Amino acid sequence: MKHILLSLSLTALLSASLPALARNNPAVQPIFFEHLQAALSTSEPAPVIQPGSVTEVTLSGLAWAVDNVKNDPVPLVIEFYSSNQNDCAISPLTTDNECGLQETATPAAAAQYPGRVRFLRIDVNQYPILLNGPDVRVLPSHIVVAAYTDTTHYTASKVGGYLDEAGLESLVKEDLSIDP
Repeated sequence: MKHILLSLSLTALLSASLPALARNNPAVQPIFFEHLQAALSTSEPAPVIQPGSVTEVTLSGLAWAVDNVKNDPVPLVIEFYSSNQNDCAISPLTTDNECGLQETATPAAAAQYPGRVRFLRIDVNQYPILLNGPDVRVLPSHIVVAAYTDTTHYTASKVGGYLDEAGLESLVKEDLSIDP
């Protein structure tokens, strides 16, 4: 998977091998970051992220974490899922709900990268603005946000569909060049 270098103007920023079944589209749309910037709260504190584990975040907490990548170069792997299991993909191989499968795979992968990669998850059922937008069309989905090169350029990629622990580790290795 190749990195896509996206550019946002400062004004817009301030105002606004993987499993065969995973769907891959590396371009993250600027609207995703505009939605997050609009959700950046001055009253809700930044989330407390525990190294080596997965942190459940609110929309504002996700906005804080993504914004913080500008100051703290630890990259993020963001998992989008739904507490409404009907919203999630069903594995054609096992007929299991992929959000349920992802719930165990992500913590196992996160444990391999304490202090080097932050793993977040957000329930799109609570924040419909994220569901079926240009970047989250299948659940679960993942967006990787790497360090900003300056205040307006960042590296981000996305993968839709279930990723087992090995798939997540491969994603981190390929996108971020970080070994477990």
